[in-house]
Amino acid sequence: MSSLLPQFDGNTIMQTMVCLLFANTPKGRGVPAVVVGDPGTAKSAYNEALFSQLGLVHRTISPGLKGEAFFGVSPVPTESANDIGQKVMSFPPPESLLPLTNAPGSVLYIDEMNAVVSSAQLPAMLGALQDRMIGDLHLGYHCRVFAAMNPQHIAANGVRISIPQANRLSQWQWFGLSEKDRSVYLRKLAKVAAGQPWRMERDAHTDDELRTVLENRMDRFYESAMSTAQAMCHEGFLRAHPDRRQMMPQASSKEAVSPWPSDRSWTNAMCLYAASLVFCSDRY
Repeated sequence: MSSLLPQFDGNTIMQTMVCLLFANTPKGRGVPAVVVGDPGTAKSAYNEALFSQLGLVHRTISPGLKGEAFFGVSPVPTESANDIGQKVMSFPPPESLLPLTNAPGSVLYIDEMNAVVSSAQLPAMLGALQDRMIGDLHLGYHCRVFAAMNPQHIAANGVRISIPQANRLSQWQWFGLSEKDRSVYLRKLAKVAAGQPWRMERDAHTDDELRTVLENRMDRFYESAMSTAQAMCHEGFLRAHPDRRQMMPQASSKEAVSPWPSDRSWTNAMCLYAASLVFCSDRY
């Protein structure tokens, strides 16, 4: 199934990421996405640096690194706000994620997404992907959800992506950077290290001006671009191929699950196509 996934190319990765992160969707900014690639190919380092360049505050959580509590699934007795003295159960998020709700543009980055060590993480992760919820915390309209993982057969404690997870995500096969992009990336890392050896590139200053320009452009042309995308999808492809509207994979399949057609995935596809018209064409 991996051969069916789109492949990142060094010359188009910026446009792809801009469309994924700045598309308008019914749930908020950005289409949830996961990049799938071998370890050591700079998936996280490149993406986290790009988030900063695009003016997006980001925080990383990992199922295998900090466990299920970081997904807000650990109940904590607290005092009710309505009845003093009465104890209720709440599901607090980790403190490190709170800045995401206050930032004008942010990303929840789920690293090693398929390295699940607890069954309690799986439904919580679905809530994060679809509804931008971590425990009792709603991350807000302007918080995107992005993920990375190793292929199932080499991932630590790797599990197969579930059918519901696959339906919520855009999946991309990551084969690393081109030689040109890798040279630029390594030079930038060396420049950062020369000033502060302990500082990661992910700590770079965010470019709020660029984020504002991209979001304003998306909002300005969204209605027109989405109208075109809907016409192409509903009046074009799905009218000609109504059998492709819903094609859920077999639950017993042992193969890696790719995104599959449903009303949700068609909506995400239309949002991405509209974003590509806004950011990657001369239509507007």
